[in-house]
Amino acid sequence: QFRETIRQLMLPLGLRESELARKTGISETTLRDLLKGNTGNPTATTLIKLATFFNVSIDRLLGIEKKKIGKNTAAAPKEEKDFMLVPIIEWDWVKEYSLIKNDLLTNNHCAWIAIDSTIDPNSFALRAGDNLIPIFPKSSVLIIEPQENYKQNDYVVVSANKKKPCVRKFIEEAGESYIAPFSLRLPPEKVDDSIVIYGKIIETRLQH
Repeated sequence: QFRETIRQLMLPLGLRESELARKTGISETTLRDLLKGNTGNPTATTLIKLATFFNVSIDRLLGIEKKKIGKNTAAAPKEEKDFMLVPIIEWDWVKEYSLIKNDLLTNNHCAWIAIDSTIDPNSFALRAGDNLIPIFPKSSVLIIEPQENYKQNDYVVVSANKKKPCVRKFIEEAGESYIAPFSLRLPPEKVDDSIVIYGKIIETRLQH
């Protein structure tokens, strides 16, 4: 649906892929992959650039149609998904995210990603670094959702003893909660007041 919509918008303008890439600032490789269907998850930044260029909504690009319910029509089950944008932030921002999130807008922050609107609106995203290989591919985008409760083997973003946020595995044992590092040589740490859990990694996406 997405690639068909883009081609339909390109057609009346007589645009080639290379021209659209140049006019929007999207790389030709990214655009080519999107139009061939090689990737099904366009980034929020790409969506914003295309929506701005074609002067259409992101919903239109994603093929999400809002059905109007008339007086004499029954409401059909909703099949389409709604999306919202969450920012891809720096790891150093995680601790302060709750304070700065309302100041992050699409006109002052360039890195965003589209997620299902049923996800907690306080969610955010991070880019995986070398230290997360091989669990998460380098530069993949990790989508983080705050949770009230965490489950066995959840990957969570945490800060221990006010240190820089990192990823750990959540473990429960004998009624106690622990966070375990990736290295088996390091012992798990018991979750107490010195450990802050910011959210669970609910999805990982490879970006083009």
